[in-house]
Amino acid sequence: MPTLTGTAHWAKVHEAANSPKYPDNYQYSIDIGPLSVDDIAELTAQGLADKILHDHAKKEYTPCITFRHPPTVWESNPDDPDGDRIEVPFEPRVVDADMNVIPKSTLIGNGSTVNVVYFASHSKKYGTTSARFNAVQVVDLVRYAGSTPDPMAELAAIGNEASFSA
Repeated sequence: MPTLTGTAHWAKVHEAANSPKYPDNYQYSIDIGPLSVDDIAELTAQGLADKILHDHAKKEYTPCITFRHPPTVWESNPDDPDGDRIEVPFEPRVVDADMNVIPKSTLIGNGSTVNVVYFASHSKKYGTTSARFNAVQVVDLVRYAGSTPDPMAELAAIGNEASFSA
């Protein structure tokens, strides 16, 4: 599988996350950008030209690409003689520059240099192509700069100054 080296943004590689637009669609994801001319040529050769975002009002690191992967995959069931497929949990492999597993408590911040092992996933059923990834190697870690990974903990830390009205 091909590998893309670049700058990570919005890395959600330890826990699948959803979006307000698609609340029931949980996925692992990572943005890589800005992409070089060579990166764009390689991604285009892999069939992912339409997944490259060249301009976006909220992303100053364009051109970029977002790699995603659902938290389950369908695989052949080795115990079924009819070849039925079963749903199997998936987690991307996340390692450091020395190939040591990065613990889930280590959050990858924007600006980290990463290598992403990716592939183009083609859906015959829907006639679409997705930019998927299996693994991320963090070459130069920039730790997530948020005060806490838990927004509710941030609210609790505010104390009595925060109030919610019904």
